[in-house]
Amino acid sequence: MSESVEDEPPEDEPPRGEMEQLIVSVWAEVLNKEVSSRYDDFFLLGGSSMTAVHVSAELSERLGFPVRPRVVYEYTELAELAERLTRLRASRS
Repeated sequence: MSESVEDEPPEDEPPRGEMEQLIVSVWAEVLNKEVSSRYDDFFLLGGSSMTAVHVSAELSERLGFPVRPRVVYEYTELAELAERLTRLRASRS
């Protein structure tokens, strides 16, 4: 049975929650682009390996724990990255 269009998340759903808003701020600053959906993809917005390193450094500074560039490479969608960083932060408490 194939998935219907109704099962897919809306691509224009705005970011929600503190972590998603933090990532939006960092991505917008580093990429100099507006981030409007929680399903935006870092690399499709123009991210590169160099900007991923910059993003990971900025996230590390703002969150107070190390965020490796690999996390940005593996979780390229904003909502997925926010979920991963939330789990990482919780595991450090």
